[in-house]
Amino acid sequence: MLILNVGEKICSFKDKLEHKNFQDFGRAAKVSGDWINELSKKDKIKVTDMDNVINLCEYLGISINQLVVNDESEVNQFQDVDIANIPDSCDDIGVLLNELSTLVTKENIKMDGILMDERSKQIFRDSLYATRTLTKQHLL
Repeated sequence: MLILNVGEKICSFKDKLEHKNFQDFGRAAKVSGDWINELSKKDKIKVTDMDNVINLCEYLGISINQLVVNDESEVNQFQDVDIANIPDSCDDIGVLLNELSTLVTKENIKMDGILMDERSKQIFRDSLYATRTLTKQHLL
């Protein structure tokens, strides 16, 4: 299976959706055409305006993971972590991100006292993944 980088994916979506140019594609996705043109030239997203990424993914009907992950093995990298086994003194943000990604899959999970629907859970999981990915890229 061919694995595309983010720029190749953007070009592929533009062609599949039959947009004449990046300006047209950007208008349809509610993001700047110049921004989407620049994104089409990148191997991966390092630092970007997450509002644009979210708008683009919503327009395309894909998750942020599907846009930024170049290797399918990275998609399911979060491990299940039992909350009871995380010590209060945990100093590894990666472990905490894993725990949050597991916690948000529960039925009646709330954020600031408000019950989360499936869409808000997906946005939360995607942002956790993006946070992890962008931070790890910076560390390496």
